[in-house]
Amino acid sequence: MHQPTTTHLSVAKRILRYLAGTSHHAIDYHFVREKVLLGDLIVRHVPTQLQLADLFTKALSSSKFLAAVSNLCLMQPIHNQHQLNLISHDLKSC
Repeated sequence: MHQPTTTHLSVAKRILRYLAGTSHHAIDYHFVREKVLLGDLIVRHVPTQLQLADLFTKALSSSKFLAAVSNLCLMQPIHNQHQLNLISHDLKSC
């Protein structure tokens, strides 16, 4: 049998790092699964149009951006076109 080289050791480290990372995901998955089965957590479908994560991950049109911000309750809800125009005007001046 030959002696392990630096390459062998780096591959072993990479595998161990991968396994360590996946174990956390497995634990998280089983924890959430258990909570769902017990009824402590309810998982619901969120339509694409209502995905608030898009606010942080995509370039959105101003209307979609304002709707997402409004859903986060970071500002007063927008109820009419006049309010939307005022907020849009304020954003343009930034």
